Formats: sequence, C-alpha cells, structure tokens
Amino acid sequence: MSSVASYQDVYGDQVRKWRNPHPYPLIAIEQMGLGQILLISDPSILINGMLRQLDNEILANNTLFFLGDGRNIVYFDESHRNYFDPVTISVITLGQLSDYVKGFVVALIAIVLLSFLTDYPRLATREIFNKSVWLWRSILNALSRKKAVRAAPSPLTDEKLVIAVMERHPDWKRNILTSLLAQAEYHRKIKWW
Repeated sequence: MSSVASYQDVYGDQVRKWRNPHPYPLIAIEQMGLGQILLISDPSILINGMLRQLDNEILANNTLFFLGDGRNIVYFDESHRNYFDPVTISVITLGQLSDYVKGFVVALIAIVLLSFLTDYPRLATREIFNKSVWLWRSILNALSRKKAVRAAPSPLTDEKLVIAVMERHPDWKRNILTSLLAQAEYHRKIKWW
C-alpha cells in the first residue's frame, strides 16, 4: 500500500486535494477466472537497476516464489507497455541518433535494397574487388622487384693504373709511378697501412 499521505490526482493538474487522502494498493492479487492475477503498479521495481534499492530484491524473490508455488503455467502480460511496439522503438531510437548516423542507416538500407532488387551492388563490388587486387599486385610487384645491381668494376692492376694516370698526366715519369705503387703495396702487406 502507498503511504497515508498519498492522494489521487483526479483532475490531472498535479495539485494535491486533501479531501480523501488515504493509502492506495501498489501490488494486488485478484481472482480472475480459475486463476489469480498479480498486479504491480510500477513493474520497474523488478528491473536489474532497481533490485538493490531498499527491499526490492526480497520483493522480487518472494514474488517469484509466489508465482511458482503449485502452478504449471505463469503468464507475464506486458502487452500494454509501449516499449514492445516496434514502431515506437524505431521512432525513439532514430530520434536519438545524430544526422550522420541517420544518413549511414539510410545508405545501408538503400544498399541492402539495391542488392536484393538489382545487380548493381554485385557488379560494383566485383569491380572494386578487381581494382583492389590489381592495386595490391602492383604494389607487391614494385616492392619485390629486384633492382639491377651493377657489377663491381674489375680491380685495376698496377699496369692499368699507371696507364690511366699517364693518360691524364703525360709529363709524369712512368718509373716514379711504378716505384710509388710498389712502396704502397709494401706498406699494405707488411705494415698494415
């Protein structure tokens, strides 16, 4: 039962009339045909977020024990609640979405409808796939292509080096160049120079 301070808003103006303040039933069990009906004024007391409030968990457990005691069939009637109405759910859900998400949803629905009604999405998908494969193959070929490596020039012998230097500097003396090369070879082999 509600508290003794409760009142019924007969006129819907949310103004308290003190003429007949009295408790009202919040949960009631009534006989109906061959069975019983359990009426709850606000079933949200049984949702997960409310179970930890006050004694709601005890109330929920006791209600389930009562419903299961000696009964083979239990029906939950929530057909009068509007959240089971798919149209209302759609309107409320779409109203909460941003314009970008709404545009995406409309585009997705259009693509799905086009895919069932025409061949355009299939053809477009095949074309996109073929272009993507071509692009990846081109990239992989470019990355895996071996670059031509220049062969290392053959090492110059002392004689070839002397000839090349004499061509650039004809006034230099050949025997001095040969002597310098011999001394350089000596320092490389013996003195690790």
